[in-house]
Amino acid sequence: MRSSIQRAQAWPVLHAHLLEALSAERTATLTEIERQLSPDIGAVPRLGMNWDDVRRLRDDYPLMEIGGHSRGHIDLRRHGGAVAEQEVDGCIEDLRRELGRKATLFAYPYGRWSTPVRSMVESHGMRVALGASDALRVGSGSDLFNLPRIEAPTSMAKLSFQTSGAYPGSLILFGKR
Repeated sequence: MRSSIQRAQAWPVLHAHLLEALSAERTATLTEIERQLSPDIGAVPRLGMNWDDVRRLRDDYPLMEIGGHSRGHIDLRRHGGAVAEQEVDGCIEDLRRELGRKATLFAYPYGRWSTPVRSMVESHGMRVALGASDALRVGSGSDLFNLPRIEAPTSMAKLSFQTSGAYPGSLILFGKR
Protein backbone atom coordinates (compact mmCIF):
# COMPACT_ATOMS: atom_id res chain seq x y z
CA MET A 1 0.00 0.00 0.00
CA ARG A 2 1.22 3.47 -0.82
CA SER A 3 1.92 6.01 1.89
CA SER A 4 -0.66 8.65 2.74
CA ILE A 5 1.68 11.28 1.25
CA GLN A 6 1.82 9.40 -2.06
CA ARG A 7 -1.97 9.04 -2.10
CA ALA A 8 -2.38 12.73 -1.34
CA GLN A 9 -0.02 13.63 -4.19
CA ALA A 10 -1.78 11.28 -6.61
CA TRP A 11 -5.28 12.61 -5.94
CA PRO A 12 -4.97 16.05 -7.66
CA VAL A 13 -3.36 14.43 -10.71
CA LEU A 14 -6.10 11.82 -10.97
CA HIS A 15 -8.83 14.39 -10.30
CA ALA A 16 -7.53 16.70 -13.05
CA HIS A 17 -7.37 13.78 -15.49
CA LEU A 18 -10.90 12.61 -14.72
CA LEU A 19 -12.25 16.16 -14.81
CA GLU A 20 -11.02 16.72 -18.36
CA ALA A 21 -11.55 13.22 -19.77
CA LEU A 22 -14.34 12.24 -22.11
CA SER A 23 -16.84 9.71 -20.77
CA ALA A 24 -15.22 6.63 -22.33
CA GLU A 25 -11.74 7.56 -21.09
CA ARG A 26 -13.12 8.35 -17.62
CA THR A 27 -14.87 4.96 -17.48
CA ALA A 28 -11.71 3.15 -18.62
CA THR A 29 -9.58 4.92 -16.00
CA LEU A 30 -12.02 4.15 -13.19
CA THR A 31 -12.33 0.53 -14.32
CA GLU A 32 -8.55 0.18 -14.24
CA ILE A 33 -8.34 1.76 -10.79
CA GLU A 34 -11.02 -0.61 -9.54
CA ARG A 35 -9.17 -3.56 -11.08
CA GLN A 36 -5.87 -2.55 -9.46
CA LEU A 37 -7.37 -1.88 -6.06
CA SER A 38 -9.78 -4.84 -6.17
CA PRO A 39 -12.04 -3.47 -3.46
CA ASP A 40 -14.14 -6.03 -1.66
CA ILE A 41 -17.06 -3.84 -0.65
CA GLY A 42 -19.95 -5.85 -1.98
CA ALA A 43 -22.61 -3.92 -3.84
CA VAL A 44 -21.50 -0.42 -4.73
CA PRO A 45 -24.02 2.19 -3.54
CA ARG A 46 -25.73 4.28 -6.22
CA LEU A 47 -24.62 7.87 -5.78
CA GLY A 48 -26.57 9.49 -8.60
CA MET A 49 -30.20 9.67 -9.57
CA ASN A 50 -31.81 7.44 -12.16
CA TRP A 51 -34.72 8.50 -14.39
CA ASP A 52 -37.30 7.07 -11.99
CA ASP A 53 -35.81 9.27 -9.24
CA VAL A 54 -35.94 12.33 -11.51
CA ARG A 55 -39.56 11.65 -12.51
CA ARG A 56 -40.49 11.24 -8.84
CA LEU A 57 -38.78 14.56 -8.08
CA ARG A 58 -40.70 16.21 -10.94
CA ASP A 59 -44.00 14.77 -9.73
CA ASP A 60 -43.47 15.49 -6.02
CA TYR A 61 -42.26 19.07 -6.60
CA PRO A 62 -44.11 20.39 -9.67
CA LEU A 63 -42.98 23.98 -9.08
CA MET A 64 -39.30 23.02 -9.27
CA GLU A 65 -37.82 23.09 -12.75
CA ILE A 66 -35.34 20.39 -13.74
CA GLY A 67 -32.61 21.58 -16.06
CA GLY A 68 -29.81 20.09 -18.10
CA HIS A 69 -26.20 19.50 -17.21
CA SER A 70 -24.83 17.78 -20.36
CA ARG A 71 -25.12 14.11 -21.20
CA GLY A 72 -21.82 12.78 -19.87
CA HIS A 73 -20.87 15.50 -17.37
CA ILE A 74 -17.73 16.43 -19.28
CA ASP A 75 -15.72 19.64 -19.26
CA LEU A 76 -17.42 21.57 -22.08
CA ARG A 77 -14.71 24.23 -22.08
CA ARG A 78 -12.03 21.68 -22.90
CA HIS A 79 -14.16 19.56 -25.23
CA GLY A 80 -16.01 22.11 -27.32
CA GLY A 81 -17.18 21.96 -30.93
CA ALA A 82 -18.95 18.81 -32.09
CA VAL A 83 -18.39 17.03 -28.76
CA ALA A 84 -20.03 19.84 -26.79
CA GLU A 85 -22.86 19.99 -29.35
CA GLN A 86 -23.53 16.26 -28.88
CA GLU A 87 -23.43 16.65 -25.09
CA VAL A 88 -25.88 19.57 -25.03
CA ASP A 89 -28.18 18.15 -27.75
CA GLY A 90 -28.19 14.72 -26.12
CA CYS A 91 -28.95 16.15 -22.70
CA ILE A 92 -31.86 18.22 -23.99
CA GLU A 93 -33.27 15.25 -25.91
CA ASP A 94 -32.87 12.91 -22.91
CA LEU A 95 -34.76 15.34 -20.66
CA ARG A 96 -37.53 15.81 -23.23
CA ARG A 97 -37.90 12.05 -23.74
CA GLU A 98 -37.79 11.12 -20.04
CA LEU A 99 -39.72 14.04 -18.53
CA GLY A 100 -42.02 15.01 -21.38
CA ARG A 101 -40.94 18.64 -21.49
CA LYS A 102 -38.15 20.80 -22.82
CA ALA A 103 -35.54 21.97 -20.33
CA THR A 104 -34.83 25.70 -20.27
CA LEU A 105 -32.21 25.76 -17.50
CA PHE A 106 -28.63 24.57 -17.90
CA ALA A 107 -25.66 24.17 -15.58
CA TYR A 108 -22.20 23.89 -17.13
CA PRO A 109 -20.45 20.84 -15.63
CA TYR A 110 -17.83 21.99 -13.12
CA GLY A 111 -18.91 25.57 -13.92
CA ARG A 112 -16.64 25.43 -17.00
CA TRP A 113 -17.76 27.05 -20.23
CA SER A 114 -16.42 29.01 -23.18
CA THR A 115 -17.97 31.68 -25.39
CA PRO A 116 -18.84 29.15 -28.15
CA VAL A 117 -20.41 26.77 -25.60
CA ARG A 118 -22.37 29.62 -24.06
CA SER A 119 -23.69 30.60 -27.51
CA MET A 120 -24.62 26.99 -28.18
CA VAL A 121 -26.54 26.69 -24.91
CA GLU A 122 -28.36 29.94 -25.64
CA SER A 123 -29.15 28.89 -29.23
CA HIS A 124 -30.75 25.68 -27.92
CA GLY A 125 -33.44 27.75 -26.22
CA MET A 126 -32.10 27.78 -22.69
CA ARG A 127 -33.27 30.80 -20.66
CA VAL A 128 -30.42 30.74 -18.15
CA ALA A 129 -27.21 28.85 -17.42
CA LEU A 130 -25.27 28.42 -14.21
CA GLY A 131 -21.55 28.91 -14.55
CA ALA A 132 -18.71 29.92 -12.32
CA SER A 133 -19.58 33.54 -11.65
CA ASP A 134 -17.98 35.05 -8.57
CA ALA A 135 -21.21 36.86 -7.72
CA LEU A 136 -23.07 35.66 -4.65
CA ARG A 137 -26.44 37.11 -5.61
CA VAL A 138 -28.47 37.36 -8.79
CA GLY A 139 -29.71 40.80 -9.74
CA SER A 140 -31.05 42.74 -12.70
CA GLY A 141 -27.52 43.16 -14.09
CA SER A 142 -26.55 39.49 -13.78
CA ASP A 143 -25.30 37.61 -16.82
CA LEU A 144 -28.12 35.12 -17.46
CA PHE A 145 -25.72 32.61 -19.04
CA ASN A 146 -23.16 32.73 -16.24
CA LEU A 147 -25.23 32.87 -13.08
CA PRO A 148 -23.49 32.01 -9.81
CA ARG A 149 -23.60 28.43 -8.72
CA ILE A 150 -23.63 27.54 -5.05
CA GLU A 151 -21.96 24.27 -4.20
CA ALA A 152 -24.25 21.81 -2.46
CA PRO A 153 -23.31 21.27 1.18
CA THR A 154 -22.02 17.83 2.10
CA SER A 155 -24.33 17.44 5.10
CA MET A 156 -27.62 18.70 6.47
CA ALA A 157 -25.75 20.24 9.42
CA LYS A 158 -23.65 22.30 7.00
CA LEU A 159 -26.75 23.34 5.05
CA SER A 160 -28.45 24.44 8.28
CA PHE A 161 -25.40 26.46 9.29
CA GLN A 162 -24.97 28.08 5.86
CA THR A 163 -28.59 29.20 5.75
CA SER A 164 -28.94 30.15 9.42
CA GLY A 165 -27.65 33.69 9.24
CA ALA A 166 -24.71 32.75 11.49
CA TYR A 167 -22.58 31.83 8.47
CA PRO A 168 -20.87 34.99 7.15
CA GLY A 169 -21.63 34.16 3.52
CA SER A 170 -25.33 33.70 4.23
CA LEU A 171 -25.71 37.36 5.16
CA ILE A 172 -24.43 38.43 1.76
CA LEU A 173 -26.37 35.69 0.01
CA PHE A 174 -29.66 36.81 1.51
CA GLY A 175 -28.96 40.54 1.03
CA LYS A 176 -28.27 41.39 4.67
CA ARG A 177 -24.98 43.16 3.97
